[in-house]
Amino acid sequence: MARAGKPAQVQSVNSTFNLTALAFTASIQARALPFGRDGVALNADIKIAGFPERDLLDGLTVGRGVVSSMKRLGRDETSIQISAPVQPGNSGGPAINS
Repeated sequence: MARAGKPAQVQSVNSTFNLTALAFTASIQARALPFGRDGVALNADIKIAGFPERDLLDGLTVGRGVVSSMKRLGRDETSIQISAPVQPGNSGGPAINS
């Protein structure tokens, strides 16, 4: 895998939660956001961030919303429903709480 032409290494994959952890060298100083210690709550405020449709939008997009449902069809407890807009091509972007 590569980001901006620079290689990244897959560190871990969790197919149940559709998550992949990557390691790469950043050209800017940054720190990772920690995973929340508490569980997510119904009606919690969240923000969605990402770089969808990179060729068209050319930058970071941020959406705001709430956790609107704790379970999906079939009582799937690995998913939540959110009201924040998620742009096409932004899959994999984080959902961030305060």
